[in-house]
Amino acid sequence: MTSPSTHPCLISRSPADTHAFAAEWVVDRRPGEVIALHGDLGAGKTCFVQGMALGLGIEDWVTSPTYSLIQEYPGAPVLVHADLYRLAGEEEAEDIGITDYFREPYLTVIEWSERIPALLPPDCWHVHLMHGEKSDCRELRIERGGE
Repeated sequence: MTSPSTHPCLISRSPADTHAFAAEWVVDRRPGEVIALHGDLGAGKTCFVQGMALGLGIEDWVTSPTYSLIQEYPGAPVLVHADLYRLAGEEEAEDIGITDYFREPYLTVIEWSERIPALLPPDCWHVHLMHGEKSDCRELRIERGGE
């Protein structure tokens, strides 16, 4: 995988690459931060969260909370994985209490975050995952809101 310090867009050549990058990247994240994931179905959003969990030392295997909507993984910080695919918008997200997780001790990662743009903190991280030229390749771009 290409280095985040030399390329604005990272290339992952396998799920293992995505795991490794996310595991390294999450080490600098702090409780209270929110990470908004963007990408089509199958782009690697859950794979990215699995790597984050590995980097945080979480032993539970991360799966997409498509039906439960929110899954918590104990640790320091508590990793919160939300999947808003099935929600119609911000009102439903508020009803499930998504913004309650935008504080310490949580590190909150949201799949399908484009469903709640007005609820996202202005300084949240945006991780864009895009399909690459080959089936296992992904392009990853990370930016911070407000920068």
